[in-house]
Amino acid sequence: MAKITKILIFVLLSTVFLGCKGSVQLEGYILLVEQNEVLVIHNVEYSSIESKSIDELMSENRDLVYYYYDDTEGFKKGDKVKIWTDGNAQTSYPSKAGATKITIIE
Repeated sequence: MAKITKILIFVLLSTVFLGCKGSVQLEGYILLVEQNEVLVIHNVEYSSIESKSIDELMSENRDLVYYYYDDTEGFKKGDKVKIWTDGNAQTSYPSKAGATKITIIE
């Protein structure tokens, strides 16, 4: 069942990312901040996953995406963010996509 869920999430994200010609907006929580990229989890309340490691979340097939972004300074783990993507996504797990804008919303 988890494998089916992972595949459905992947297909949905691929459709959203690849099927749209304009900017796509998504919300999620930052799990990891690195130079020029952030790892974001979607479709979850942060309080339910904040004590889990990234490896645990991956083994649970959670909706994780790395977003490439030029200015990651100022972001931290746990920030709720809105992400505008450029519509391109790599088919990996976690997925990888370019972000044109990321703002903290909470």
